[in-house]
Order: sequence, then C-alpha cells, then structure tokens
Amino acid sequence: MFELCTAGGLWFVRCHPAEDPAGILESAWMPARAAQKLWEQILSGEAQ
Repeated sequence: MFELCTAGGLWFVRCHPAEDPAGILESAWMPARAAQKLWEQILSGEAQ
C-alpha cells in the first residue's frame, strides 16, 4: 500500500510493505510537482 502525504508544504510517498508491516518506507520530501510525478509513476507501474 502506498500513501501520498504532505506536511509543511513538502510532499512524500510512504510505502507499507505487505510482507513486513513494521518496515514502513518513505521517499525523500520534495515539492508537490516532483511528488505528483513520482505518484503517477507508481500508479502506472513505471516507478523504480
């Protein structure tokens, strides 16, 4: 499961891996435009 999060004017993506519920991962904090691009890549299966 992925979340698109925002706080303090910056955005990040949080990942909750099903195989390790305690192993939450987060992307770098970034401006909205960059985070939205990353989010679109995740949704389309293009993110690496």
